[in-house]
Formats: sequence, structure tokens, C-alpha cells
Amino acid sequence: MLTQLSLQELLARCGAKQPTPGGGSVAAALMSFGASMGEMAGRYTEGRDGAEGVESVVEGLSMLRERSLELVDADAAGFAEVGAAYGMPRKSPEQKAARKLAIKAALGSAMGPPQQVLALAQEGLLLLEKLEPVANPNLLSDVGVAAHGMAAAARSAWLNVLVNLGGLPDDAARDAARVEGDRVLQDVARLEGKLGGAVRARLSK
Repeated sequence: MLTQLSLQELLARCGAKQPTPGGGSVAAALMSFGASMGEMAGRYTEGRDGAEGVESVVEGLSMLRERSLELVDADAAGFAEVGAAYGMPRKSPEQKAARKLAIKAALGSAMGPPQQVLALAQEGLLLLEKLEPVANPNLLSDVGVAAHGMAAAARSAWLNVLVNLGGLPDDAARDAARVEGDRVLQDVARLEGKLGGAVRARLSK
């Protein structure tokens, strides 16, 4: 499992000439790092005056960190299925047809993890939106890092959705996926801009 490797080993694997881990796994890892930074900032904020409710934010960010980490391996597994489908025999018409169906199904499945990362990033940014106004001033930069990390994860995950859109059954399904992805990305950009601006403003005082 990729998540059992040391950071140094994981980065070496990412840079190696091999199909996995790829961009989807990296997007999930980015999301996990972003959630962990927000979680840390929240833990240092718990118990401060005016910080009621931060415990639930911390709990939510912790869950997002764990789920994102699971998606690091899930994405690699999905890509392995795509590779296996492309490696199927294609000598006879029947084999070609079976291979085509398998590739389409594998691409559709491979979209799942990056789509989930995109959704988790939006959820994480909404939690940071609650945390930022009451965050421990000494951890404000970490809140900003969390926000930018999650937004980067979302944008990266979306690229990995786009590359697998061919796995969806028809144009209507592909169009629906694009519309939903664009909607989430717009909200992610809004939240990142709001949080980044608020953090910079507070740090500049």
C-alpha cells in the first residue's frame, strides 16, 4: 500500500517511470495534507474564547484526512484496472469487443476516487470557513496552507476526472459530470479566495 511507505519512498515512487502512483493519488495526498493542517490549527484553537463548536470542525477535518488517505491507494488500484483492461487480448472481433467494454468500465470506475477528492475538498474548505474567524492567531498561516492545499487537490483531482470521462456511458452522463465538476470547482475557488484573503488580512495587521 502506498500509504504505508515513508514520505521519501512515496516521492521516489511518484517520480519513477511506472504508472502508479499517478496524479489521482497525488491529488488525494494533497487533500490529506490540507486536512491535517486544518485539523492541527483547530486543535490549537479548541478551548479558546469564542471558539465554541471548533471540536466538530476538528472531527470533520480528521475524518476528511483519513478518507483522503484511503483514496491515495484507491486511485492507484483503479488505474491498475485500466492498465489491465488495455492489456487484454484483441486478436479476434470478440476479444476486441470485450476489451473495449472492459476499458470503458475501468475508466468509469477510475473516475470515482478523484471525484471523491473533489467533493472532500469542497467539504474541507467549508469547515475551514468556520474555523478561520476564531482560529488561534499563531496558526493562521496553517489555515491558509490548508485552504490552498485543499484547493490544489480539487483542481488536480478534476484533471483526473476529465481524463477518464470516456468511461461514462453516453454524452449526457459526460455532460452532467462536467457540469457538476465545474460547479464544485467554482465553489472551491470562491472559498479559497475568501479564506486566503481573510488569512492574509489578519496576518498583515
